[in-house]
Parts: sequence; C-alpha cells; structure tokens
Amino acid sequence: MKKLAIRDSILEVLGFLWTNRPDLFRMIAAPVLALSVINSAVTALLPKPETPTTELQTAATISTAMLIGISFIFYVMFAVAWHRRCLKPEEQTTIWTALRWDKRKTQFMTRSLVIAIILIAVAVSVGVLVTIVGGGIGLVSTVGTGAAGKAIPTLLGAVGTLIIVVFVFLMNSRLALWLPAAAVDDNLTLMETWVLARGNTWRIFAVVLLASAPGILFFFVVDMAVKTATQSLGMGDTLTFRLIASLALNLANYIVIAIGVSALSTVYRELRHPRSPGMPYYT
Repeated sequence: MKKLAIRDSILEVLGFLWTNRPDLFRMIAAPVLALSVINSAVTALLPKPETPTTELQTAATISTAMLIGISFIFYVMFAVAWHRRCLKPEEQTTIWTALRWDKRKTQFMTRSLVIAIILIAVAVSVGVLVTIVGGGIGLVSTVGTGAAGKAIPTLLGAVGTLIIVVFVFLMNSRLALWLPAAAVDDNLTLMETWVLARGNTWRIFAVVLLASAPGILFFFVVDMAVKTATQSLGMGDTLTFRLIASLALNLANYIVIAIGVSALSTVYRELRHPRSPGMPYYT
C-alpha cells in the first residue's frame, strides 16, 4: 500500500500548473468566455420588478437550472481535457478536441453523476443519524438543565453539520479518483477505485484541499473586488459591467477547478502507477 507524500504531491501539482500555465489559459479561455456571455445575457433578459411574480420566479428557476446544466457540460469538457494533459503529456490537445463531445466525456459525466448521487445518499443518511442522536441528547439536556440547556442543541447542530460535511468530503476524496480514470480510458470499477485509495483518504483530502487553497483565496479576493466595485461604482445593472464581472469570476472559478483536476490526476497517477526504483516512470 503506497502512502502519498502530501508535501511532494502539492508541490508537484503547483509546479505542473505554473509550468503549463500557457496551455491552461488557452484551454479555459473558451468555457470562461462562453459562460460569461451566456450568464450576462440571461441575467439581462430577466426583468427585476420590485415585487417578483410567480411567472418571473419560475423563469428565474428555469434559467438557473439551464445555467447549471451548461456550466456542468463545460466543466466536463475542460476536466477531461486537463486530466489528459496531466496524465498524457505527450498527447497534443487542441481547443477543438477539448470541446468536442465524445464517449469519453459521456463516461466522465456519467461517473460524476453516480458519485454525486452516492454522496447525496450518504449525506442524507448521516444527516438523519446525526439528527436522531443530536435530538436525543438535546432533549435530555433541555429537560435536565432547563432554559440553560437550549444552547446545547444549537451547538450539536453545528457539530453535526461539520461531521456531515467532513464525511462527504472524505468520501468524495476516494470516489473522485474514478474521474481521471475515465479521462484516460482506464476501465476501473467504482469498487476498485475505493480499494485503490485505501489508507490514503485523509492524504488525498489534504492534497486536494491544500493545493486548492491559493486558488480558493484568489477566488474570494476576486469575488470581494467584484462586490465592492458593484456597490461603489453603481454599475451593477449595466451589461458591460456584468460581462466583466462574469469573466473575472469564471476565470477565478476555472483556476480552482484546474487545481483540483491537477491534484486528482497527480494522486491517481501516484496510486495507480507508483514510481518503482530502477523502473521507468510511466503514465
């Protein structure tokens, strides 16, 4: 069982992104531009009266669902292309091959949906269990200590939410290795993926989280700058400002996605094809 070197893996991820930054910006340009234009156009077409009607709320819900679906499709396109860029560096990937839909992207999308369903089921199950246990403890504490015990259920709720979030993230850390396998046509089953990550759950989680930390910080800075500019300049309703803001936020978002994809690719490569002394390194 190979143990991931957290520090070395993080440095490898960040070094790879820095070395290949021209390819990264070239590959994210199309989805960032397309999503920004679509988002700005949809936002501009939806009127915003002071009192929203049922029809407008329905239209806003449909538009949001449509944007989520389009964003997911662009994510699949980019993620597959960037996984292959990480794991098959000898392959020449063009913008057309990155955006062209094929069976590989269909499999990647299907695996992503399966993982999402599993995580939702796990979150609900753990949530029900935590609610039952927390509710029992909260009831006993309230009866036993009176009004002073009412603060205990609130604390239990916060702890329970944290438990659910951490558990789901840890589950995702193991299951997500199924995605780079799909990108490189590795017929790895979900159970084999689970076994592959055995003994490295916390390490995978740490590599992805710590490697993504600079990108997440950058996203928050961009988001804060956009909100500050919206309030101070008073141009939040103009189409030009919306487009610029969408471009900035989508760029920051795709940088975070690229880091996460690179981290998963690095972990997958290390666990699936570990380096052996005296043997050539292959992908």
